[in-house]
Amino acid sequence: MPAGIQIGTQVYVPVERIAPKSEVPHALLRGGVTAVNNRTLTVDLPYGIGSVNIASSAVHLDVGICLIRVGDFDTEATLLDPLAKSVLQYLRLLIPDDQLRQFSVRTKEEFLQIYEREAPGHSHFVIVGHGTSDSLLFAMGGRAKAQNFADELSERCTTPSTFINLCCETGKAGFGKKFSESDICKELIAPLGSLHGAVASQFLQTLLGYHFLEGRTLKVAFNKSREQVPGGAAFRLWRDGKFEGKKT
Repeated sequence: MPAGIQIGTQVYVPVERIAPKSEVPHALLRGGVTAVNNRTLTVDLPYGIGSVNIASSAVHLDVGICLIRVGDFDTEATLLDPLAKSVLQYLRLLIPDDQLRQFSVRTKEEFLQIYEREAPGHSHFVIVGHGTSDSLLFAMGGRAKAQNFADELSERCTTPSTFINLCCETGKAGFGKKFSESDICKELIAPLGSLHGAVASQFLQTLLGYHFLEGRTLKVAFNKSREQVPGGAAFRLWRDGKFEGKKT
C-alpha cells in the first residue's frame, strides 16, 4: 500500500479497472478513501460511479507528468520532436492537461530551471533526447554525467520522482545505477542500447497503459510492456542502484 493512505486521503483510481463502460474523459479519477481494510480501499468517485472497492496497489497518491525534450539540433525535426509530440498526445488521453506539462530545452541550465519549478508538482518525468552509457546529452554544453546531474537536480529540489528516459543507453549501469541511487529518483526506466523512435513511443504508451489504465504496479507494467513491444525492447528498471526484472 502506498504510504500515508488513510480514511479521507485523496487517491487516483484507474477507471478501466473498476468501471470500464463509464464515460469518463481520462484514465484516472480522483476520489476520497472512505474505508481501509488491509490492502483493499473503498473510494468514493465522481461521474455517478459512486463507492468502489479496489486494491491499494492499484491507486496513485499523486499523478503529474512533466515531459522534457532535450534537443540536439541535428535530429530534432526528424526524431525528437515527432517522438515528443506522439508521447504528449497519448499522455493527454490519460490525464487532464492541468496534470501535464511539456518543455523543449537544449541546455542543462534550462533543464535545471524547469526541474526546480516543476518537480514539487510532478510524480513522473519523461525525458526525450539522446544519451550515452553514463550521460545525458545536451545540444549546448555537452554531456551531463549521471552522478553530477543527479546532484545538481537534488540541489534544486529533493522531491523524488519516477524518471522514464527515452534516451539511448541510459539504462546501462553507468547511468542507471548512479542516477537511481539519488534521493530525487524513485525509479528510473531507460533503454540499454540504441532506440528507434517508434519503439520508444510504443514502449512508453504500453507501459503507462498498464500502469494507469489497468492499475498495474510499475514493475508489472514494465515487465509486460517490455515483452509486448515489437523487437523486444531492451529496457531496464532501476531502483536504489539495483535493476529489477530479468536481464536483457
